[in-house]
Amino acid sequence: MTKHKLARIQPSVAFVGYTNELMLHCPKCGDGKDDSYMHLQNFNKNGEDVSLDYSCEFCGNVSTLHLRQHKGHTELLWSDK
Repeated sequence: MTKHKLARIQPSVAFVGYTNELMLHCPKCGDGKDDSYMHLQNFNKNGEDVSLDYSCEFCGNVSTLHLRQHKGHTELLWSDK
């Protein structure tokens, strides 16, 4: 694909500004209101599964967000590190 063609591709979803609904919230202290300060620390890929380690700026907890593929479905779940 040429550079000119790439420039014409439009994203299928446009994110305008930052909204609380689009942020990750700490699974330990988050209430979904003012707790959107999660920092990516590390990641691991194993086949189709991905694990993302995040630390919370408020409580300091390190949690892992797991993205798993199972029979065509994507499962998302948190676990403590």
